[in-house]
Amino acid sequence: MKLSGYGCMALPLSLAITTLADDTAFPGAEGFGRLATGGQGGETVHVTTLADAGPGSFREAVRQPHRTVVFDCGGVIRLKANLAASSDLTIQGETATGEGITLYGRSVSFSGQHNVVVRYLRFREGMAGDKGKCAINLSSGSHMIFDHCSIEWGRWDCLGLTGGSHDITFQYCLIGEGVDPQRFGSLSDSVTNITYSHNLWINNQSRNPKAKGRIQYVNNVVYNWGVCGLVGGHSEADHCLDAIGN
Repeated sequence: MKLSGYGCMALPLSLAITTLADDTAFPGAEGFGRLATGGQGGETVHVTTLADAGPGSFREAVRQPHRTVVFDCGGVIRLKANLAASSDLTIQGETATGEGITLYGRSVSFSGQHNVVVRYLRFREGMAGDKGKCAINLSSGSHMIFDHCSIEWGRWDCLGLTGGSHDITFQYCLIGEGVDPQRFGSLSDSVTNITYSHNLWINNQSRNPKAKGRIQYVNNVVYNWGVCGLVGGHSEADHCLDAIGN
């Protein structure tokens, strides 16, 4: 894809969005997070159970860095507590059997981590989650790409992307519908070089996303919003947004 003009982005959009063959996380990776290498060169760990914890569980698999996580099972993993992932991690949800893997019931955090590749997973926090948390929490993280994920039922926002996070891509994802108390898509606050490409934002009251930073917003669809769709930043901090082809 060739795009002209780049507003106030650190890189021209044509460079940031275009796939760069062998250097990308996987064929078709786009945007500022496209160069994440994840768990490349580390061990491969198999998820063999849908249990919340213990040997063979997803929680145990993502507890340590330098791993590629694959699935020998499929279904719903009912989280009993919030889950935190490590750095230098690749999660290959497409390897799951049946209809794939859903992480349900609590929040999943990538906060404070770097170099993560996540593909083909369903994140569902739901009403049992903590008020003020999101289906995915990502604060002070960097160099990540989320591809073909659905991020739904967040108690605060579905996706919380904050705290100076930078060089991250969300592409071909479904983000919504948020649940009480806010029913919001994403707060993307104090962030730099974030790419949202080819996502479906659906059934959120607002924040599709709330863009407070330096953000690319390319070829997204916003459907059935309540009060508003894409929201620009409104704090005193500088913010800029390239919105193209939505």
